[in-house]
Amino acid sequence: MALLTTMTASKYLARFVSLVGVFAAMATTVATAQMTGLNPTTAEIRMLPQFCWAQMKVPNADTPEYKPAKCGAFTNHYCPALVHLARAKRLPDKVKAYKLLQAVDREIRYTKTGIANFPYCTIRSHVDFTEKDVQRLLKAYEAVAKAAKPPR
Repeated sequence: MALLTTMTASKYLARFVSLVGVFAAMATTVATAQMTGLNPTTAEIRMLPQFCWAQMKVPNADTPEYKPAKCGAFTNHYCPALVHLARAKRLPDKVKAYKLLQAVDREIRYTKTGIANFPYCTIRSHVDFTEKDVQRLLKAYEAVAKAAKPPR
């Protein structure tokens, strides 16, 4: 009976370990998906805070000072959102900028919601500041975007 229990326990442990591997692979895929098609330029990466450098694959930037700390897994949307924010600010077409800012706003809200249960998150004040900046820009560009919509 003890042998059967040990074999059963080993079988469950093996399943558990394989599931952990699957979830780890999924998390990597999700994080990578945030970067798909982003292709930040060197100038854009230079404008980012240092805690984004690891995610942006800056050479030799894979140590803790180049990553958000104590924030959980929800910060993977934040640095790509900062790249999109910089691009929106440079767009001469304010209607396109407004649409891009709406996407940035969603990503920042995702990050803010995700880090809510991490009181010692090292990027919290940065996220709060960026959220205010995006809200200000959305208000400024909203009239232009509404004026550009064709009448029904």
